[in-house]
Amino acid sequence: MKAIWSLWSKPLIQNNNNGLWTLSHLFYSWVISVFTSRRFFDRVELYTDDFGKHLLIDILKIPFDKVSICMNEIDNMSVKWWAAGKLLAYSKQDEPFIHLDGDVFLWDYLPDRIMSSPVLAQSPEFFNKYDTSSYYRLLELEELIKFGNGWLPNYWNSYTSNIEVFEAACCGIFGGNDINSINNYSTTAIKIITENKNIWDNWNGNACGNVLVEQFFLILFLNVQGNKNIEYLFDKTKNPFSPNSSNTTYTHLIANSKNNIQVQRLVEKFILNHCIEFIPRTRKAIEAINKEKCYQE
Repeated sequence: MKAIWSLWSKPLIQNNNNGLWTLSHLFYSWVISVFTSRRFFDRVELYTDDFGKHLLIDILKIPFDKVSICMNEIDNMSVKWWAAGKLLAYSKQDEPFIHLDGDVFLWDYLPDRIMSSPVLAQSPEFFNKYDTSSYYRLLELEELIKFGNGWLPNYWNSYTSNIEVFEAACCGIFGGNDINSINNYSTTAIKIITENKNIWDNWNGNACGNVLVEQFFLILFLNVQGNKNIEYLFDKTKNPFSPNSSNTTYTHLIANSKNNIQVQRLVEKFILNHCIEFIPRTRKAIEAINKEKCYQE
């Protein structure tokens, strides 16, 4: 099976908050993600755009076996929809794959049950649709679509209307062997974004929209297709982000973990010990981003 990564560079250039990383740590994380994980796959591929290729291939020289610049297709999309890049990468696959986020590190082979599963993801997440503090603000999205005369698949409301507590799939890793279902899911998710492009500006919850369209809609889609057969690396009894976890296979540096000084020092230590040549390359990549920002301004 192959492993793939995706980088839509437009949000990287235009957003000041790069997932709480400094740009240096963001690129170091990418290097570690590919170098730790590539040992366990037949080949590794990158899905990006022209500028992303310039950063990761021309400057950083991260050793991917194949590079696609398909994300030029979404250049006109709002950067608020950062998940669109991942969804587009999913939709371009024609063989079994696993997509890894750039802040995911693999230290060992994934279990056979993951590698052979029709659809796989990192771990389940659960939310109550009436919980206004949840990152999954489902009711807000549905009301926005309804009053804006927007579009959702005709099976969406029939699924959500009679359930209060929902499951979503954290997609630190995502993929599988059922390429037809994955393609249908990802192309429909992109359609939700593009068909409603004229009403998203009326919502300040686009960040929440990303997890709904990528992670919640995945479970909704599998359920309504009648083949909910998703395999999680971690089940609901295990927290992959817990510092007390016995997990030695997988690291996913989400959210505030990137702000942790100890975590940043460990990332720097890995680069110093194993990939020191990427330090000057990273400086050049940051210079390229700053130049591109000035050009776009």
